Amino acid sequence: MPTLTRWVLIPSISLLILVWLLAFFLDYKRLQNRIWTGLWVGASATAALDVFRLTSFSLGLLPGNLPRMFGVLILDTMALGPTPFSDLVGSLYHYWVSACFGLTYALICGKTRWWGGLIWGLIIEVGMMITPPMVIAMDTGYFGLKLGQGIFNGVFIGSLIPHISYGIALGLLLERYVKHHGSIFSLIHSALRSSSSQPAITDAYHGKAGRKRSRVMHRTSDWLSFTVAGQLALLDRLIAIGSSKFWNISWGLGSFRL
Repeated sequence: MPTLTRWVLIPSISLLILVWLLAFFLDYKRLQNRIWTGLWVGASATAALDVFRLTSFSLGLLPGNLPRMFGVLILDTMALGPTPFSDLVGSLYHYWVSACFGLTYALICGKTRWWGGLIWGLIIEVGMMITPPMVIAMDTGYFGLKLGQGIFNGVFIGSLIPHISYGIALGLLLERYVKHHGSIFSLIHSALRSSSSQPAITDAYHGKAGRKRSRVMHRTSDWLSFTVAGQLALLDRLIAIGSSKFWNISWGLGSFRL
């Protein structure tokens, strides 16, 4: 995981900062709003998630503390076990991942009703239940079915409720603070259709050159949004799946139950 952190996580953060600066200096209001709002809303909604996640963990429904595990994986200190510093690093990563999920939704979907965030939270839950951190690292199987307690087992319910709370909080905040409607797909389609319907020859005196420049700027902004959203949507899963290959699960799990 330190290798993936160095070559995937840090470059992606740098790319995001670069795109935001580009949007700021080129005055892409829509892109600025979606990046900033998606990040702070996604991070803030994590507080709602953690209320139920930590409750589920304290009740023994969840088999391990994933932020604590991520901390030692990022710092490559698995053999030493968790420390206050590794817990801090893991928590920061946990909140950053949640911020990226908020950013991805804001970029792709724009301003939606609150239940759109709920659906997004459920999609994240499904992703968590079928990827290595839970299936292999926590040894729960898909949707916790390996526990032999049916689909309504403690792992699944203990994870489902936090993600529902995250999705609702995310949806409510994004509905209020994202300023523009329109998914990335509808924006790109609209930009391409508008471009093809205009004559190729422009006349600066009548303002056509200005309109063409405006269309090009907005089209560029939309494609930048799509690029950032795509790479950030894959970021967390790439790091988690890649790092899971190197985990010594049978030896290390007990360290993360505290």
